[in-house]
Amino acid sequence: MMKVGILRTVAQVFFLAAFVFLIAQGSVQAWILFLGLGLLLSFLIGRGYCGWVCPMGVLMRAQTWFYQKIGKTRIRISRLKEDSRSKIVITGLRFLMVAAFIAAMVAVRGLGVQINVILYLVIVGVFVSFLFYEDFWHRICPHGAVMAVTARPAIWGIKVDEAKCTGCGRCEKACPSQAIYRPDNHKKRAINNKECLVCFECYKACREEAISYGKF
Repeated sequence: MMKVGILRTVAQVFFLAAFVFLIAQGSVQAWILFLGLGLLLSFLIGRGYCGWVCPMGVLMRAQTWFYQKIGKTRIRISRLKEDSRSKIVITGLRFLMVAAFIAAMVAVRGLGVQINVILYLVIVGVFVSFLFYEDFWHRICPHGAVMAVTARPAIWGIKVDEAKCTGCGRCEKACPSQAIYRPDNHKKRAINNKECLVCFECYKACREEAISYGKF
């Protein structure tokens, strides 16, 4: 379990360093190549880009660690995966964020507007996560919104072994995206894979070894 956590941290630090390097070189738009690859891979392995590559992901992970250390909490939108009103709000925000991102990219590519869309998106994500728990941004991020669609047919992902699951809920508490839930009238947990970041936090939290990564 520890090895997975270390490997993810190394990967996140590496990609964050690559992102900072591109900023320093004035080529941050080149990050779209990483994004495009993550998008293509999401059809097979889910939202691994969000959990392992995205610079917002590693910065928000650091924010969560900081808040835990100082014993403070942020605003958490409860039951994002179940409450119908929350679903409507999140869907609306997702649509607006995707539309704004597309409009900004059109302005850059088609009109020659000089703005670093990717960089500003990262700044907005970090700012939002100072106020809200990171699961909120994972729901409204335009990249994540698109990958939540492309990840649906993924053939590989994190899954719960119902025979081993005791329904303790540790995995649900550990999930930074509220992708783990308890089905109606069911004690054991399940994973909403289109929202799963493949970050393995649930895997590390499970004491029954009921969570694994593999082919569905």
